[in-house]
Amino acid sequence: MGKAFWISILTAIISTIMTLVPIGILYIMLRELTIATVPLELIYLCLLVAFIVMLFRWGLIVISHVSAHHGALKLAYNLKLHLTHKLGLAPLSFFSCHTASDLRKVINDDIAALEGFLAHFLPDVASALTLPIVGLTLLIYVDMSMAFATILLLPVAFWCQWLSMRRSTEQARQWGELQLDIAQKVSEYIRGIAVIKSFGLMADSFHELSQTIRGVAPWIENYCKKNMFGWNCFNCLLSSNLVLVAPIGAWRCFQGDLEPVDWLLCLLVAPVILQPFSRLVFAFSEQAQRQGSLDRLNQIVNASQMTVPDVIDKTSLPTGNLVLSFSLVSYRYEQQKPVLQEITFNTLPHGLTAIVGPSGAGKTTIARLATRLLDCDCGEITLGGLNIQHWPVEELFKQISMVSQNVYLFNATVKENLLLGRPDANNEQVIAATQAACAHEFILSLPQGYDTQIGENGARLSGGERQRLSIARALLRDAPLLILDEATAYADSENEWFIQQAISNLCNGRSVLMIAHRLKTIIQADQIIVVDKGKVVGHGRHDELLLNCPCYCQLWQDFELNGEKIDDH
Repeated sequence: MGKAFWISILTAIISTIMTLVPIGILYIMLRELTIATVPLELIYLCLLVAFIVMLFRWGLIVISHVSAHHGALKLAYNLKLHLTHKLGLAPLSFFSCHTASDLRKVINDDIAALEGFLAHFLPDVASALTLPIVGLTLLIYVDMSMAFATILLLPVAFWCQWLSMRRSTEQARQWGELQLDIAQKVSEYIRGIAVIKSFGLMADSFHELSQTIRGVAPWIENYCKKNMFGWNCFNCLLSSNLVLVAPIGAWRCFQGDLEPVDWLLCLLVAPVILQPFSRLVFAFSEQAQRQGSLDRLNQIVNASQMTVPDVIDKTSLPTGNLVLSFSLVSYRYEQQKPVLQEITFNTLPHGLTAIVGPSGAGKTTIARLATRLLDCDCGEITLGGLNIQHWPVEELFKQISMVSQNVYLFNATVKENLLLGRPDANNEQVIAATQAACAHEFILSLPQGYDTQIGENGARLSGGERQRLSIARALLRDAPLLILDEATAYADSENEWFIQQAISNLCNGRSVLMIAHRLKTIIQADQIIVVDKGKVVGHGRHDELLLNCPCYCQLWQDFELNGEKIDDH
């Protein structure tokens, strides 16, 4: 627990004790007045001290809450950094089990809820525990019997609260699941808004979203019915101890067993002894509700992650044009049959290596293994002769540029998206990269050129333009190994020509691994690896594979047939 939290707790305790100081001063003044005549100056002095104490108490309350919020915000900041670091090292299989809306809720909503809880929980609990202890100690000092009468209703109040809260853990879990379900359905609805509108549907026609939202109301109604009686009884009993203290004290004063001034002190202190228990119980019930958030946070914190090597001398790492090698590599996704089985191949130091095969053959999995989005189950993958698991992660990613079929661009300017690959690049280097990627001309045609905001995921650009920006980003990075995963999969004929020109520029002077779907894009490849059902079934150039690889021959026949159909159309 940080320094700010300790300051918050200490100032909360002191400010709570000062709540009783004015009452104590009043008690001393009245007792003195019953014994002898007190000078008016002393009365003024006591009132001044009481006023100063109250001002000091308010100042401590401010310090307590500011310190608690500062500590909670700092904790939330560090926790977000830690979680993003953990997610950066998590294998891709982790993300297949956790959707983007799930992770967004954890990192944004759950941490925000935890920050708000900590900012109030610590000072509230410290204050709520201190006031009953100090107040009860004061009443015990004055009169033991009246102190007992003050807390006589407390066991009954806690019994009522137990009736209300005995199902709180399960209810908190259900409420967390409802919120998560709503977040997922809303996210799904927003992502599919184009399809929904194309069918003329409204939000209430989206059955799962509508049903989920409407299902919350009866749950809340049922929750209130089950907990209303116990909670109301608990609060009523906490504020009702004067029902016992007042008549018992009056009767004892009448009997001469209790001084009237002591009775007055009991009347003033008794209500403030039990009231903090309401805040204390509320704080701990909030903690129970936060348990779901903590469980989701722990799932990320305890998630498996890629192996990270010990600190090594970076000067000893391989340099130059690095060759990627797969040696007897196998991989299976969770509880599925193997996707890859003993895959072996090497890229060329200065050439294009293409991976082709039927749909589901494992081509994209190869690209993911090469970039450590996944770690292989057995076998070895090396870059420059060094196992990629032994590369420092940051250094490994500096050696690899990847252009995938699903391009992601940030809601920023064209230039800011390009600089993600190389933040220190100057304008000349940026323009050189876009010219090589055949993107410079269309960028200049945009309203603000390189300073144009392109919207979320490049919404203001066409698919081919987004792909060319992605290639320009890879060129600007200038990594020795380039991986292309179906880079022309969604391009039209015009953009495909531009992209092919950009890819030709990318292949100059570096090792390139290209996952290909359209076979005509890899006819001139230096080597082609044919993959089928997770195994390498062919290896060579285009002409060689047409002669000795049945799988490649079938792929080529299918391509020519589909090409003729498109041309006829």
